Parts: sequence; structure tokens; C-alpha cells
Amino acid sequence: MPTVHDVGELLKLLYEYLHLIIAWIFIIVGIWVAYLHLRELARDYFERLRDKEHRYRVRTTMVKDMMEEEWTQTAKLRRLRVSKTTNRLVLDPWPTIIPVNGEERDGNLAQFYSVPGRLGTQKEVDENTNRVEKKFMLNLSRDEELKAHREYSTILIYTLDEKLDDILGPPEFVAAQPVGEEYFTYEAHFPPHRRFVRNTTIDDPKRKDKPKVRIYKGPPKDGHELRYESYTRHDQNVVRWKLSQFVNRFRTRYHVMGGRSDFGDRLGRHDWFRVTILKPPQDEDIFICWCMEDDDIWEWCSHTKDEHKKT
Repeated sequence: MPTVHDVGELLKLLYEYLHLIIAWIFIIVGIWVAYLHLRELARDYFERLRDKEHRYRVRTTMVKDMMEEEWTQTAKLRRLRVSKTTNRLVLDPWPTIIPVNGEERDGNLAQFYSVPGRLGTQKEVDENTNRVEKKFMLNLSRDEELKAHREYSTILIYTLDEKLDDILGPPEFVAAQPVGEEYFTYEAHFPPHRRFVRNTTIDDPKRKDKPKVRIYKGPPKDGHELRYESYTRHDQNVVRWKLSQFVNRFRTRYHVMGGRSDFGDRLGRHDWFRVTILKPPQDEDIFICWCMEDDDIWEWCSHTKDEHKKT
């Protein structure tokens, strides 16, 4: 058993070296912070050499669709880091309608605007499809320009003047690159009488009212299905679950939530869902697919057994 004298000596020793301990803590934290800043600056300058046009990288993207039978309003919030001072950004493609049987076409917009800046359009040729694509061009005045080595948020809002049957045929949302390095979120709200198919086959009471969703890197026909990550442990071993969560921090996965709720607006109770993709793919578009009641466009909508890649 240590004596009072031993404890006193230990406290005296700690007191003598306390200033060194505190100094080393500040040194370690300072080195880590400096490393993070230098890493971002290095990426900025590398990006300026590699990409002569964009000179930015998107951190996160959040998209929300408020659907009505005759129109849909979309809001898209992005957080991005700029590698060189700029007053012009070309980020988002013009929304398109992709019918089940037919060619993809540009959607009709009733209005569109952004904060900050003013929106115009620009046409570009897609090298992979040889298709002329229309994109939004964000023009910024001198007092709005984005300064190098800083992070900014931009919001794009537009009203898609299309019937909901055309938008939901098939029921999917295509997230075009860039989607963000950290996460991409898509949230959809439907008219009160429109209902999505519930994922009742997954053994999770909290997910009984959530949509049956599949997410692909690339087109659904030949794309790679992304991994679903559950919020809860269920009957899984604690150690195995914790290990799985740790490993998942370094790979792409997604979460789903939603149901039928009343948010206090004029819609009343209606179906909604939100998908969050963590560490999303950077090289291909992401296809978020779900099922609507009385609509079996996707063959897996009628499956009795869910084949999610669940972790």
C-alpha cells in the first residue's frame, strides 16, 4: 500500500512537470491544427494546377423536393471550398425528366434563383454520352465573389413545372457529380394521397414506416448498390457491432429515415423520407431509387424479402 509520503512525492513530481505536460499538449494540438490547414492548402494548390475551370471542391450537398401534382419545388444547399478567388460557378445540371420508355429530356422550369448571386445557364457537351447538357451558371458580383482558401454555402432553388407522374416515372433521384466529399442528403415530401412502399421486411421496429430504398453508384441496371448502415444494434453482438461501426467510418454507406408526419404546414400528414450518404462516391452519379404504392416499375419493389446490403 502506498504511504502518504509516497502520494505526496507523486503530487510534488506532477506539480513540477505540470507546465511541461501542458506545454506538450498545446504543442501536439498546434501541430495537428497546422497539419490540417497545410493539407487543405496543398489540396487547393494542387487543384488549381489540375483543374483550370472549376477550382473548387464540394464538401456537402443537401437536396429537398417538395412535390405537388402539377409542380415540384427543389432546394439545393451546398458547402464548398474555393481554391482560387472566383465570381462564377458552374455546379448544377439543369433538371431532366427520364421516362421509362423514351429519351431523357430537359425539364420545364417555372422559376429559378440562387443565394448568393444570379443564375444563368450554360451548355456543355458530355464527353461520355456526347449529349449537350444545360447547366446552371452562378454569377457573382464583386462584393459577392468567393475568396480563395475559404468555405462558402450556396443555395439553388427552382420550381419544376412538370406533372408528378412524369417526375416519378420511375421513382428515383439522380445526384449528379459533384455531390460532396463528406455527405450527400436527399429529402422528398409527397402529396398527402401519394404513399411510398414501406420496408416492412427488415427486422427493425423503427424502420417499419420507412421507405423501401435502394441506392446505386451508377445506373440501377449495371450500377453498384451502396451499403446500408443501421442506426441500431438489434440482436448483433456488441463487440461486432462496434467494430462494424468503426470500419464503416472509412467507407461509403447510407442511412434512411422517414414516415408519415404532419409538419404543421398546409400539406397536413404526408409521406416523406430522407437519405444520407456518407463518404459518397466521387466518380459516378448516384441513383436513389424507391417504390410507390401501385407502381412496380422496379422489379424488387414486389419482393417479399429485402435484399439490402445491410451492416
